[in-house]
Amino acid sequence: MGNSKTKFQSLGTRLAVAVVWIAVCLIVLLKLPVWATGILETIACFFMAKELVCNTGLVKNKLMCAFCIIQAMMVPWLIYYEADIYMFIAMMFVFVFILFFAEISSKKKSGTSAIFASFFGAYIFPFFISLLVPMMNLENGRNLALIPFISAWCADAGAYFVGSKFGKHKLAPSISPKKSVEGAFGGVAGGILGMLIYGIILYYCKTDVPWLNFIVMGILGSVFGLLGDLFLSYIKRECKIKDFGNFLPGHGGVLDRFDSTLFVVPVCYFIFRCF
Repeated sequence: MGNSKTKFQSLGTRLAVAVVWIAVCLIVLLKLPVWATGILETIACFFMAKELVCNTGLVKNKLMCAFCIIQAMMVPWLIYYEADIYMFIAMMFVFVFILFFAEISSKKKSGTSAIFASFFGAYIFPFFISLLVPMMNLENGRNLALIPFISAWCADAGAYFVGSKFGKHKLAPSISPKKSVEGAFGGVAGGILGMLIYGIILYYCKTDVPWLNFIVMGILGSVFGLLGDLFLSYIKRECKIKDFGNFLPGHGGVLDRFDSTLFVVPVCYFIFRCF
């Protein structure tokens, strides 16, 4: 009886947090000025960098951790103000040099993995999520900016329900033992279904977005969402941690909640930009 009550409370917490964050994302992406999305991205980048370089224990040098977090929080605004690509390259060059110097001069050696984690935490992940702002500046951009979230989260839901019901063949047991091949196909179906429903909503809202885009993004959202999930699950397994953080009760950290969405955002942006 006690275990059932605890599970019910845990599920209630997860649902409450999910509802709040979905509401926040909808309000920021659809109603507020674009700079509000930049602020939300900055907050997300702060937690993603902190969770990846600090909470995992990969980076033992506190100065390196702080430097990574500061760099991560700068990325959304560099993209918001359309900074020159050469500025990015110069910053990354200096960043890698400083990381390497900090590593060889520190008594607590973190190893090559710390440099890679720092680079991903400071630039790669922040760059991925920060592409929401230029996406919003495209035609119908505010509606397009919701697609990475809808496709990834619907794929997650489809994979969970199909996998828990019919999952028999393990997809990647050494990384994520609970994921199954059947669940992966369920994720693709869930992603396509979610995008088609969203397409119907936009159609009745008089928004012209080609239907083929919804089907393609349903497929790509589920595939790249799964890759993102597996990639970050691999990091957690290597670091022997259950979650990246506890910022979102019932969900873990920001990376735990947005692991799949993180890899879908750049895919969506480049498809919408090119086609």
